[in-house]
Amino acid sequence: MLISHGKDWVGRGGMITNESLASGSYVSIGEIDVNDGAKAAKSRGELRSVVPTLAELFPQLKACDAAADKQLGGRNLSLMLLTETDAYYYHEDCDICAELTACKIQTQEMRSVIVAHSVSCEDLAPYRKGKVLYDSCKGTR
Repeated sequence: MLISHGKDWVGRGGMITNESLASGSYVSIGEIDVNDGAKAAKSRGELRSVVPTLAELFPQLKACDAAADKQLGGRNLSLMLLTETDAYYYHEDCDICAELTACKIQTQEMRSVIVAHSVSCEDLAPYRKGKVLYDSCKGTR
């Protein structure tokens, strides 16, 4: 991991996953290298992401996140698409299995919408109906 701004940088932040970094939570970074433009130094500490989480941006996800965790518990879920009515989560059930599961925002009803070897951004086209609040494929909200 390398975070830089001009000549200033922070590097070798250990093994911080993108998910942890984007979580908004504090993460232990152990020993890092810091260059303030004038000198390099070693430091220990914690780093907090300034990137808001999807749950902070879209509070309506809280109930669907809980329903998805309960029904699909333990799977690595990733929000791919959020419309005014549904949240679509990507997850893998095995090495060669992918699934897109939808959660109805009003009722938290979960339903499988795609089960395949892979799920691509093009596969989301039929579900981009109405107002799209978040689309991981387009990087917009």
